[in-house]
Amino acid sequence: MVLSGYLNISTLYMHYFLVVVECGSFTNAANQLFITQSALSKAISSIEKTLDVQLFIRNKKRLQVTEAGWHLYEKWRLALHDIETSVMECRAKRGGQISSLLVGGLDTHKINEVILPIIREYRLLYPNDQVYIETNSAKEMRRGLVNGSFDVVITTLYDIEQLGTEGFGHAVIASSPHYICMMKEHPLAGKDSIDIPDLKNYSFVSISPSDTPSYNGMLFDLCTPYGFLPHITRYVSSANDMVYNLFSPQELFICDQYYIGSDNPSVTLRPINGTTSGVVAAWRKDGCKTQSVNFIKLLDRFCISPGCK
Repeated sequence: MVLSGYLNISTLYMHYFLVVVECGSFTNAANQLFITQSALSKAISSIEKTLDVQLFIRNKKRLQVTEAGWHLYEKWRLALHDIETSVMECRAKRGGQISSLLVGGLDTHKINEVILPIIREYRLLYPNDQVYIETNSAKEMRRGLVNGSFDVVITTLYDIEQLGTEGFGHAVIASSPHYICMMKEHPLAGKDSIDIPDLKNYSFVSISPSDTPSYNGMLFDLCTPYGFLPHITRYVSSANDMVYNLFSPQELFICDQYYIGSDNPSVTLRPINGTTSGVVAAWRKDGCKTQSVNFIKLLDRFCISPGCK
């Protein structure tokens, strides 16, 4: 078979490749994958050798994806998603019936704090249902919410506010003020709390509007009532990358207390007075299956808003 040699590429190595493309850096990708940069480089080199194709152009300034690399990225991203979905559906089948619930969670959230308590309670109430959590970027969470590939998504409050609630139900399950994340050497790091006008003379790292337009909408909604626009010096493709792109003690970015990057020892967080952020469970109002309905009912126990909508 012509393809037999190519089939030696493992799905793990394919996943490594996707993460490198999304991070735009071997260093950031290795940190996200919790492997050494050397091991990651060897994995990518193995793919290139097996396929006899160059996937990246490596230079000192930046990592550039080749045309062949972008082609593989688009194909493999869809293929791995289909593999994961088929495995979950296969495992979830009970006598020809699918009894499962797929919950999408942000890969930048502290899952232990915002999702697992609800999932554990659901499993106690419905032990015969298979429940799966799939973490991904805000962009993929939003896409999954709109197209129905997730039964429920757990995302940020501002994402739902910017998207609009028509056609979607939601429940606020955790509340937090907005926080600024900055280097420990930042001039504002010595303050216990921050007011929005304090941010006027500093630079923002932001998520690219093409990836998460709601994030940029949130930034402008915070700043414009105080007579200034956020001075954005750098865009990144994922919230995961923001903590690695603070290059100056004059830079900062906005997050909340559930941001997973807050555990990085090189940064510090401070709350912003008078602001409200939070974590929201959201779902499509049309076509909710039994497992989704049961999960939504369960949210009443965790809902901190006046009522699940």
